[in-house]
This record gives sequence, structure tokens and C-alpha cells, in this order.
Amino acid sequence: MKNRILTIIVTYKNKTEQLEKLAQSLKENNIENTVYVDNESNNIGYAGAINIALQENLDKYDFFFILNPDIVLKKNCLENLLSVLKTDENLGIVGPKILDEKGHIWSMGGELNPIRYSGGLIHYGKPNRAFKEKLVITDFISGTAMLIKKDVFEKVGLFTDDYFLYYEDVDFCLRAKKAGYCLAVVPSAEIIHAASSSTGKGSPLMEYYMARNHLLFMERFAPVRLKLREMIRLPKTWYQAKGNTFEMLGIRDYFLRRFGRRDYWS
Repeated sequence: MKNRILTIIVTYKNKTEQLEKLAQSLKENNIENTVYVDNESNNIGYAGAINIALQENLDKYDFFFILNPDIVLKKNCLENLLSVLKTDENLGIVGPKILDEKGHIWSMGGELNPIRYSGGLIHYGKPNRAFKEKLVITDFISGTAMLIKKDVFEKVGLFTDDYFLYYEDVDFCLRAKKAGYCLAVVPSAEIIHAASSSTGKGSPLMEYYMARNHLLFMERFAPVRLKLREMIRLPKTWYQAKGNTFEMLGIRDYFLRRFGRRDYWS
């Protein structure tokens, strides 16, 4: 029986050349069923756009391959991911080894800081190398590229969209783990990622959403003792953000319960 797989790609002001490179790599991986969700005219956030495609197609496919538009898949990427995901019933989500444009590792999955409960990328910036393991268990899979079984969505629901951008992937992965699924990176599957090409690394947009959404994520998932610790150290957090207007706005809006899309930088 043929695997029913839908690839979902959310675009936002991406360069034509970038999308053409992705399309070519999809073709080389024999990926046929692809939905592009254009978020430029009515920007509802990364999670919101993914959810639109999921709501329209959840009953038609068995696996969902969610990709950023600023990537290129290496040969046999999807095949290697699928071969691992299908053979282990405990796995719910798998992702590839992610490389940057210089060939260094951008992510081998993610891990949660046990004190701050922030998400960090494993092996970030390290030279690429071969891994002996068939799979590497992680706390979360980057939303840059994730292959997800249909039943994960049926069990835990869709992506939480009030983050708008950043932490929606970590949120979804932790809900999947709480539901009993394992998450893993498959080292033999590789992609190249032009990190933050549409939002800009270190941009006001990134600084704002990272600051606000980290606090929201902690509220939802961190143990009570860590939540209390974060509140106690809030003056220090505020002091560290001093001079960074957008990070301070993010912290402020968390307490004002202003979530979803904000446009302070437009």
C-alpha cells in the first residue's frame, strides 16, 4: 500500500530563487503531494497557516511533512525519515539533521534548558559528521522540517496558534510527548537551511516573539517551581533586556496577555 504523505510549506515573502531550489529538491526526493500556504496577504502566523492545510487534508493522508520554505532537501531525505517513523510505533514525530549554508550543523533536534525551560538546538554550529545511531531521541523537533504521523494530530490536536511565530513547534512536540509519543532526529536524513531568511536573525520581530513566547511556553509546560523561579528572577530578566526595545515589549505583552500577531516593527 502506497504511503499517503502530504507536504505542507508556509511561505512569506520568500525569494523566487529560494522556492525554486526547494521545489527542485522536492522533485529529486519524488515528493508529489505538496500544499503551499501563502501567508503574505493575510499573515496568520506559522502555526495558523499550517493548521489551515491540516484541517483541509487530515482525513486524506497518513503522514504530514511540514517544511520551511528556505530549505533544500538532500537526496533520500524523506525516504530515510519515513523508513524510521514507520518501523517504530512509539515514534510520533521525526526530523532530519539540519545543516546551515556553510555545512555546519544547525540542529540535531532540540533540548529544553532544565532551569529556564527555553528551547535550544543540539550541536548548533558544530562541524557536520556521520552519526552511528539510526535515530537520536530529543525533547523536540524543529518546525523547520518535521514528519508527523496522522494519529498524533488526532490525539493531541493541531498546532497552538497564539504564539504566532516561534515556540509553536516546541509546544506541539511536548504535547505529543505527554501523549506517549517519542520524538527523534534521523541523522541519515539531511536538509540545508537558510536560517531565518524571512524574519531575519536577531531582528526586532524575532527578539519580540522569542521573549514573549518563552514566557507563555513556560506558563503552559514548566514545573511550578520553575515558574516561581522565573517570576522571582523577572527583575533580572527585565534588566538584561534593558536597551532592547522589542524584547522588553515582548515581556510586557506577555503580562498584558497580548498574544498572536503584533506589528510594532512595521
